[in-house]
Parts: sequence; structure tokens; C-alpha cells
Amino acid sequence: MDAELLRRVERLEEKLDRILEILEDELTEEEIEELNRISERMRKGEKVPLDDLI
Repeated sequence: MDAELLRRVERLEEKLDRILEILEDELTEEEIEELNRISERMRKGEKVPLDDLI
């Protein structure tokens, strides 16, 4: 993965983490856990289908 792409992925991960923080009060515990699993998969470099994020 080139450096620019890696930086973009890291910024997306940071934004996702921030969104999770904002939404915690609105989401159920199950929804929070699912988003945390997706975030962890992204950190590991796994491909996450767009449908999983919606």
C-alpha cells in the first residue's frame, strides 16, 4: 500500500472512530459492538464491504 493511500485509510479510521463516539448515546449496545468490530477489521487492513458500513 503506498504512503498516500495508507494516510487516507488512517484518516477514514479516525473519522469512523469519532462518529462512533458521537453516536454512542443514540445506538444500542449491539450496534456499538458491531461498529467496533468493523473498525477493528479496518485497522487490521481487512476489506470491509460498503454494505457493512451502512
